[in-house]
Amino acid sequence: MTDVEGIISQYDENSGFTEKRFQLDILASDKDGNLFDLEMQTSTLMSLPQQMQYYATGMNKMTLKPREHYDKLRTTHVIFFCTFDPFGQGEGVYDFDFHDRKTRTIKFDAGMHIKVFNSKHGLESGNSKFLGLYEWRN
Repeated sequence: MTDVEGIISQYDENSGFTEKRFQLDILASDKDGNLFDLEMQTSTLMSLPQQMQYYATGMNKMTLKPREHYDKLRTTHVIFFCTFDPFGQGEGVYDFDFHDRKTRTIKFDAGMHIKVFNSKHGLESGNSKFLGLYEWRN
């Protein structure tokens, strides 16, 4: 994230009665127009990847006005800080982008990025880089 331009806490997107609403813990934007959703997750959910996808697509939907071209979509970052390891792999950070499944060399740059911080990692691994995050969140 570069220079922060705006921050809204508890951003509530209510599109109407026919769509599921979403509430973002922190919505921020930077000077380049990139959008950031920062979420604190304390409960283990089986549907966490779907929740991340829903928030990312909801932020994308917010960026376009009627009749605007898709190239006006802003880059979005969904960042979850979890008090547990949501993927059970013992990593401190999980960083997701889109790639071709076969070659793994072709990046599908849709401008949507998802990153998950596992605050348990600092304690379990002794990794001092994440101890502050662990102490702050746990």
